[in-house]
Amino acid sequence: MKPYLILLIAPALFMACTPGDRETKVLEQDAIEVKGEFSISGAYAIYPLLNVWAEEFMQLHPDVNIMLFRDGTGKGIEDLQTRSSDIAMISREISPEEVAFGYAIFAVAKDAVVPIINDANPMLDEILDKGLSHRQLQILFSMDEKPTWGALYMKEIIDRVNVYHRSDASGAATIWANFLLLGYDDLNGIGLEGDHNMVQQVLDDPNGIGYCNMIYIWDSTGTEIRQGLQVPPIDLNYNGRIDHREKVPRDLMAMRRHIQAGKYPHSLCRYLYLLTNPDSTNEALKAFLIYIMTEGQSVVETAGYCKVPPFILDCQVNKLLKGK
Repeated sequence: MKPYLILLIAPALFMACTPGDRETKVLEQDAIEVKGEFSISGAYAIYPLLNVWAEEFMQLHPDVNIMLFRDGTGKGIEDLQTRSSDIAMISREISPEEVAFGYAIFAVAKDAVVPIINDANPMLDEILDKGLSHRQLQILFSMDEKPTWGALYMKEIIDRVNVYHRSDASGAATIWANFLLLGYDDLNGIGLEGDHNMVQQVLDDPNGIGYCNMIYIWDSTGTEIRQGLQVPPIDLNYNGRIDHREKVPRDLMAMRRHIQAGKYPHSLCRYLYLLTNPDSTNEALKAFLIYIMTEGQSVVETAGYCKVPPFILDCQVNKLLKGK
C-alpha cells in the first residue's frame, strides 16, 4: 500500500471513486468467507466505537477473532511499529513522520476534546455566565502555582483550582495542548491515565478541572452530559460573557450538530483514525476495515460520534480495494 492521508480531496481523485465501483467490489468482498485474527490497540477516544464494530463483525463472521486494547494513541503507534498489533487507533492528526513511514491511514469517525469541571464548583454560576477564556485555561494548565477559583473572577473564593491532565501518551492531551498553544510537556497538573480516571477524579473533586474525549462525559442513555459534570464554555472572543454560539449543549445530538456546524472550537475537534502497516496481507483485517467504512457507519452516531463525510469514506474504500 502507498501512504495516504485524506483531508482535502482533489476533484480528480473523488471522480475516480464512483459509488458503483465501490458497491460492486464490496459485494464481491462480502461473498468471500472471512477467517483469521488480528489485534487493535491505541486511543481511548475511539475504543468504545471499535468495541461495537468488533463485536458486530465477529457476530457476522464467527471465524474471525479480534483482540482489542485501549492504552493511548502513543502506545497504539508503538505497537504498530513493533508489530505487536495490526491496527493502531489514533485520536490526533497524523504527524509528517508517520505519513512518511507509509502507514495506510483511514479516517473513520469524528469527535472533540472537552474541558470538564464538577457541578459543585464554587464559581459555577460565574463560569457558565462568563466562561473561561483561552488565556485563563492556558494559565491554569501551565502554571506551577495554581490560582484560586475566586481569583479568576475577582471574587473572595479561596478554593484553589486542582488541575488534572493526561499523563499517558494520549491524543486528547496533544489536542488540548495545541488548543492552548502549548507543547505537551508544558501541561502542568496532576497526571492521570485514561478518560475514565479523568472523569471520575473530576466527579470526586468540586475544585477540579480537566479535559477528556467527548464520548466519555455522556450518561448511560447517551443523550445528556452525566450528572455531576459540566463542560465549561470557553469565552473565545474575550468579551467577558458567553454568547449564544459559545454555549455548550447538554444534549448529545445538539452537541454533534454544534461540532458539524463549526460552532465548537475547530482545533478541539478531530478525525479519529485507524492505521495499518502498508505491507499487511491479512484479509480478515481488510474485510473489517471495509465493513467499518460501509455498513458499520450506521452505528457511528448512535455510539455518540460524528460521521466522516461519505466521499472520504468512498475514496478510502476504493484505495483499499485496489490495494494501494
